[in-house]
Amino acid sequence: MEDDQDRYWTSKNGSQANSKQGASKTVTSPAVPDPDRLLWLQGRARMVFASYRKDDFADPEIFNAALVTVLERYSDKIVEGATNYITGIQSTCKFPPSIAEMTEFCNELKRRADFPTHYDERSRKQLEERAELERNDKTEPADHRKAVVDRAMAEMRAKGFAFEGDEKPSLTKFNRYSDDQLRAMYGKGDQ
Repeated sequence: MEDDQDRYWTSKNGSQANSKQGASKTVTSPAVPDPDRLLWLQGRARMVFASYRKDDFADPEIFNAALVTVLERYSDKIVEGATNYITGIQSTCKFPPSIAEMTEFCNELKRRADFPTHYDERSRKQLEERAELERNDKTEPADHRKAVVDRAMAEMRAKGFAFEGDEKPSLTKFNRYSDDQLRAMYGKGDQ
């Protein structure tokens, strides 16, 4: 057993034939990755890996391979943003990120990058729908709609609701009574 390997971890398994330098690589995916991009992705994954202590990872080699696999799904711009020392996941995670955290981080960067495009598309679609509704609008005339609104406002005013611009109700003026008027109203009190 190796000195730096914990005795409770299983040993690494793998095909010895594919691990040797001269052996041919078996590609299981129909889409063969670009070797230059793969090297670049490995370098970007090492940037994340190098930001943390090596002993923080259970199996550094597997983590690096898994990280490259995850990064492969995203555009170069997203990968650069996610692995950059200043803006990447290293700037937000104090501990080594899991593959799930890296995926969430990349998905959030992708969502932010795509938001303007989707926003413009949604706005355009909404404006088209509104124009279509206005072309097919067979609603009541404006004076009828105004009468409905006026009736609703009158009902609300009757319940005590006041709208901006309404005249304030006149306040009853305070009437100061004289001493004689108070004695007449309440009778003579003990003095």
